Amino acid sequence: ELALADLAMASKLDHSLDTVLLCRAQTFHDARRPLEAIAALGDFLARVPAHTKARLLRARVCVDLGRHHEALNDFEEVIWRAPAPGPEIYLERAAILEACGRIEAAVASLDEAIRHLGEVQALNQSALQMETRSGRHEAALRRIDRLLAQADRKEKWHLRRAQCLAAMQRPTEARRAYGDALTAIEQLSPTQRAVRAMRDLEHEVRARSSVSQAELGRAPEVEIQRWSG
Repeated sequence: ELALADLAMASKLDHSLDTVLLCRAQTFHDARRPLEAIAALGDFLARVPAHTKARLLRARVCVDLGRHHEALNDFEEVIWRAPAPGPEIYLERAAILEACGRIEAAVASLDEAIRHLGEVQALNQSALQMETRSGRHEAALRRIDRLLAQADRKEKWHLRRAQCLAAMQRPTEARRAYGDALTAIEQLSPTQRAVRAMRDLEHEVRARSSVSQAELGRAPEVEIQRWSG
């Protein structure tokens, strides 16, 4: 409230202070007062329509209000106008598209980001999880194979590949992929294998590779979400 009072005083002293409007919007957003934030941002963007920071803030406020269509419009403007939009902008846009049921558009938007920014792990992980959640296992497998070919450390990607194949009811290939994951783990140094996360991963691989063909074919699809680091 004190911050808002200071901003109100500044606005009275100089009605042309566009920065005051933007600061008020940010303060309202931080205070979880989205309706007041959106009003201040509307006033600011009416004066400075090309301001990418303000558009990004308005997109996030619109998400808070459940106004996804408006949020998408602002995210598109930010991506178009910003000299170098970071991966988090694309991730936020994709999350809104997925929430709207537009899975193909969400994955396509992440692939667009990958073309512009390179093989950013967070972008590929998000796309892979969306493909998996929506049952697009063939697309997920193609992505895994591409990332596996690029990876220096392959054990996690072999595991992801095995889980994907199991979800696709391809148990023979899944078992082979679990074996590839185990081989990759066994080739690590003792120090690398002693790390807790790697011990857990090895336990997972051994447990899954030892089950029957029929049980592999019934592997729950949720497993592919694991070991995404």
